[in-house]
Amino acid sequence: MGLCSCISSLVTLVMLAVTGYLLWHFLGRPQTVDEAIASGGEILSNLGDVLDNFSFDDFDFSDMFGDLDPNGGGGGGDYTGGSNKTLTWDLGQATENGLTLTLKNNLDENWQDEYRQAVANWMDSDPGIVQLESIRVDDYLKDKCNPQDGLLMVCNGNEGDNGMLGFNNLVFDQKGVIFSSVAVMNEYYLANADWDERLYTMCHELGHGLGLDHTDEDPYNKDQGNCMDYTDNPSANILPGAVNFARLRSIYGEVSRRLGSSLRRMVSSVITEESRDVPHNLEQAYDDAMADLKRHVSEEYHAAKRGEEAIDEDRRERNLSGWRRLHQNKWAGHFVRELVDGYKIQTSVLYPRE
Repeated sequence: MGLCSCISSLVTLVMLAVTGYLLWHFLGRPQTVDEAIASGGEILSNLGDVLDNFSFDDFDFSDMFGDLDPNGGGGGGDYTGGSNKTLTWDLGQATENGLTLTLKNNLDENWQDEYRQAVANWMDSDPGIVQLESIRVDDYLKDKCNPQDGLLMVCNGNEGDNGMLGFNNLVFDQKGVIFSSVAVMNEYYLANADWDERLYTMCHELGHGLGLDHTDEDPYNKDQGNCMDYTDNPSANILPGAVNFARLRSIYGEVSRRLGSSLRRMVSSVITEESRDVPHNLEQAYDDAMADLKRHVSEEYHAAKRGEEAIDEDRRERNLSGWRRLHQNKWAGHFVRELVDGYKIQTSVLYPRE
């Protein structure tokens, strides 16, 4: 009996120690008793507010089951445009406590102001939803802008007169989880563009990189006042709008206070320790796919400029080389294609406004 009693006491002490550590961690690792009391009071207050304001009438059970649109619609809320499926970053970066994402700044000096402004604009919401952490490459890699696991790569370069003002690529897996994103600004059209045009394009492509669809795809209606709107007037749409932040909030939630931040750090640290099983030939498949799409877009763009009849469907399908068009008008196009081992690429292209 004495031995059993000692073991039982030891187990109890261990459980109390673990419980105490977890409580300290969730309270934001307070250094003093006063800080612990303040954190506990804040949590209880927030919980009381949630319970007071909770109503089943406001609860959307569809959120529990994801996007059930059989057509893969990426809309929702006030989003009226787009036919591409909603894609999201994984739990290592996105939980109900907002999205924390690392951007790789592979831009030359001429784009740093637009980049910094666009990044700041996407984080400027109340409550906070997106936290973007930027890494500047040591040397501008003009010819290297390929997807990297868990990163949003942002690049500029002279892509030539290929009909692609700017574009964003999302590489994702079978579950619709984003593996990587690449946003590209085409210097051929944007090198001498004004500030508003450049900032609009940067804001737009970063928005796609966060997983957003367009808010509207009719450039002839009233401007929506946000950079995910199709527009012929970039000056009126250079910032993210309330509808964009509402959509992000519905996907990722809010950047929480002490409790949520602690939980997010714990979840992130566990998940990022597990390496993703990435096909060895994914980068080559990506390069091949983009070469085919650029060739297709360029051919159709120049045919339209020459006033030629639309390319016949057989020729169009040959040029697409496995790509499938989700949506297209004179302002933009959305395309998707299988890569390897269940990975796919979805590309959103802004066309030059000429």
